[in-house]
Amino acid sequence: MRILQVTNGFPPTATAGVEQYTHQLSRGLRAHHDVRVFCRESAAGHTDYEILDGTFDNLPVRRVVNDFQHASQIQDFYLDGHIESIFEQTLREWQPDLVHFQHCIGLSASLLEVAARAGIPHLLTMHDYWFLCSRVQLLHRQGHICPGPIENVNCHDCTMSPDDFFRPLKGTWLYRLIRSRLSEYGKRRILDALTRARPGLPLARREQALLAYRERDRYLLSLLANAPLILTPSRFVRDLYVRHGVPESRIQVLPLGLEMGPWRVTSPDHPEPANGLRVGYLGSLLRHKGVHLLVRAFRRLQAPGSTLEIHGFTLPGDPFSSHLRRLAGQDARVNLMGSYQQMDLPAILSRLDVIVIPSLWHETFSIVAREALLSGTPVVASGVGALPEVIDSGQNGLLVPPGDLDALTDALHSLSTDRALLARLREGALLSAGRIKDMEEHVQEIDRLYRALAAQRGGGATPSRVAPSR
Repeated sequence: MRILQVTNGFPPTATAGVEQYTHQLSRGLRAHHDVRVFCRESAAGHTDYEILDGTFDNLPVRRVVNDFQHASQIQDFYLDGHIESIFEQTLREWQPDLVHFQHCIGLSASLLEVAARAGIPHLLTMHDYWFLCSRVQLLHRQGHICPGPIENVNCHDCTMSPDDFFRPLKGTWLYRLIRSRLSEYGKRRILDALTRARPGLPLARREQALLAYRERDRYLLSLLANAPLILTPSRFVRDLYVRHGVPESRIQVLPLGLEMGPWRVTSPDHPEPANGLRVGYLGSLLRHKGVHLLVRAFRRLQAPGSTLEIHGFTLPGDPFSSHLRRLAGQDARVNLMGSYQQMDLPAILSRLDVIVIPSLWHETFSIVAREALLSGTPVVASGVGALPEVIDSGQNGLLVPPGDLDALTDALHSLSTDRALLARLREGALLSAGRIKDMEEHVQEIDRLYRALAAQRGGGATPSRVAPSR
């Protein structure tokens, strides 16, 4: 079959979780199918809607530049007629037998309707909460978890950018001063302070914006209600979307597969340090990941010889890594190691006693947790989202309430003082690793779903569900 993968980005220029997963899945599928990729591209020096055709890892990739240079309305960030036209053109050129939507952010949600109008079988994987939240994580910008549009929340006050607030000053010396002297972080802090001081602060076109967000909710949820098949990587994500009105009959839980790599072990290989606890963090350095809480908790840890390694990347221009360095201060035990590649994982994991995932948002799956377990490394994680589906507290790791600095500190203290506990959790990590699905098995599951969906086009049976999810 000719398979078209649609995603928000693709390597080598985009390498976050969805992009890496789409690449690995496409690479696994191409042994039996003609697989191509349609994605959004952020590209300085190019104009929006330029088409950049090429290949990556022998996969044909059509990249559509979109840096939102012309976006001014709320709907411009989820509906784009130009990209819709390019997608229609692509369908005519490539004639796919099936379209798998991994993400539409940065593209246009209407691509789902385009595929439906063309009569092309398609499915959608829900990697996050973009269909419910324009900020993606269902996390308010001030840090608390949001229940989503089902609670009639005020999306405008949460998503409004500092520039939206200061725009009425445009053309004045004060506006020029703010734009030239203040970082995005500084402007955001001013806006947050004003919002806290006056919660009812009148904002430009506030009522129109609230109506626009209501329309966003209505439209995107209607797309999900009519989608032929929706895959979620965890039960938590399925249940959350069902609570927001998506028919459960259209959703199937299908945990992602992992490229196991050489770090999968059959017995722990963590040399015991003379003292202390070797703590690690893997992943993006973003505020919703809670890394700042880990730094604060670790600095409280009174265990001589302990170390903290923070491995990950930050977004260009994001000041969060500088904030982490300030939190670390002169503590030589805290090491910001920079970004890492998958090939680096065996060496990283072999020298750590525990991986910490201190997320503030509802994680939808967590590849990092599974990579740690595959190496026999226990995980301390926030008990939110899908993390309790992989971390069994007291068996292969410990769960703590999200954002609870004291609880996180206590967990690290327990592991640093109770070596028997750490040994039991290592053994439990290895036992649970046997339940983690590899990418080859996952590719076979996806292939069966593709073939069942494609059969519908010719009047075949409806897609059968794959084996029970792990």
